[in-house]
Amino acid sequence: PKASIARTVVVRDKQAEGDGLYRIVLADPQGGQLPAWSAGAHVDLIAGGFRRKYSLCGQADDRSCLQVVVQREAHGRGGSRHFCDALDVGAVLQLSGPKNLFKLDESARHFVLFAGGIGITPVLAMADRLKRLGKSYAIHYAGRSRAQMALLGRLERDHAEHLHLYVKAQGQRLALPAVLTDVTADTRVYACGPDRLISELETLSEQWPAGVLHFEHFNAEGAALDPSKEHAFVAQLKDSTLEVTVAADQT
Repeated sequence: PKASIARTVVVRDKQAEGDGLYRIVLADPQGGQLPAWSAGAHVDLIAGGFRRKYSLCGQADDRSCLQVVVQREAHGRGGSRHFCDALDVGAVLQLSGPKNLFKLDESARHFVLFAGGIGITPVLAMADRLKRLGKSYAIHYAGRSRAQMALLGRLERDHAEHLHLYVKAQGQRLALPAVLTDVTADTRVYACGPDRLISELETLSEQWPAGVLHFEHFNAEGAALDPSKEHAFVAQLKDSTLEVTVAADQT
């Protein structure tokens, strides 16, 4: 299976990106090129018995390395702690991908990009691509404090005229209805962030033309199904007529 194929990579650089945030630069051990990728793509990092998905946030035209930002979850299941604490420059690990389930529709006229916290990683890659294409775009980035907002330096350097920051510690709040007043069929809204951000956008999108909203959730590493809050269901696969029962404690 393609998903089980992994390549060996080495940590070429590791830099703090704020409180509990680390940007990790990965390279081929022999100095070769790494796979091409597109904005919104992610990779699986495999090390120490852990396998975790991280969005790519480097320059897509630089095939010499791949970059991710890992947020250390102190109370998670251990994967992010291992990647943040145990992986130093020179460390060897396995990488699967890239794979893109959050592709950018480049045909639209105007793009509105939303990021909450660590959700900035795929959004930055999208902004880089839109800038290169000469497209109209705006970035709305919300976080608890500047120290907890990854990649701020590069955003302010490369996208300052398109960037809107909402820092909770400074009393700033992202008001989605005020920002999204002129959404047309030629607008694309992309968002990556916590459930409350996505839920509010889904509610607003009920009044928009079809195909405008695209989003990707991120969840804390420790998040798991709570069977007391879930329910079983049957998935019906139309082409094969197969029916699959999914229990309350299963994804």
